Amino acid sequence: MKTILVPVDLSSTSESGAAFAASWSREYGYNRIVLLKADKHAPSYNLMASGEFSNVDEEAINLTFKEIEDGLQSLCKTTAESAARGAEVSIATSSLPMTRAVFEVLKEEHVDLIIFGADSDNFSASSYVNTGLIEVAKASPVPVIVVPSTYTFQPIQSVLLPFNQTTIPDLYKTVSAEDLLHLKELKLFLLDLCSTNKNKQVEEERKHTLQSLFQHFNYELLHGDCNHVLRSITETAKSKNVQMTIALPRKASFLYNLTHKDIAGAIYKNIYSPVLILK
Repeated sequence: MKTILVPVDLSSTSESGAAFAASWSREYGYNRIVLLKADKHAPSYNLMASGEFSNVDEEAINLTFKEIEDGLQSLCKTTAESAARGAEVSIATSSLPMTRAVFEVLKEEHVDLIIFGADSDNFSASSYVNTGLIEVAKASPVPVIVVPSTYTFQPIQSVLLPFNQTTIPDLYKTVSAEDLLHLKELKLFLLDLCSTNKNKQVEEERKHTLQSLFQHFNYELLHGDCNHVLRSITETAKSKNVQMTIALPRKASFLYNLTHKDIAGAIYKNIYSPVLILK
């Protein structure tokens, strides 16, 4: 079964991730969606039985858990109603913090794709799912899609692939996106963030490399500002109206050449369309 894992916390941000996953399952033939609810207060769990916490109103605690359970069941039902026909939508819960919970699921089950809903500059639901997003995106062995909280799914017709001089050798890894996106059927915008090189031979070699790698793709080569990477990426994504930006895996990614703070900004503060992080 092709499985999508969606970390949720019942905020509108994570609900947007679940809605995107449902649409993705219809578009690309996924037949299983797992909604993962972890406990953001997991490290404090054991305090409930000690000292002054021993008098916590048990009825209030039970009511809180019931509200969470009802919210999860409602989200599960809504997701199932809009997912691919016959797709199985299930709920997984964990007492672990979100990041650890995700990797526990990855160890125990076959997962093909992780989808995160993420806060953006235009909207924030203070989703605690965001706190684990960076760690999961960097370490996950499977592709991760990060979806802005206010984004509504659109059939993907064009994608943006930023690269620079050091990541050119890793561009071949985009072939792993073919199974995910049917990339050869789409318009591919290659955003060259290499510093301007006055050596014509180097420029010609780079063009030849791109032509060789993407000869079977419908691509267009664009040039960005290597001194303002994030701005170039976001402005190009908006101007070309792409439905997704592709980030290369791990160290090859434009995301991971930035500071930790900038990674966070790149992923869920400056994007207007989903980002696919390849592996």
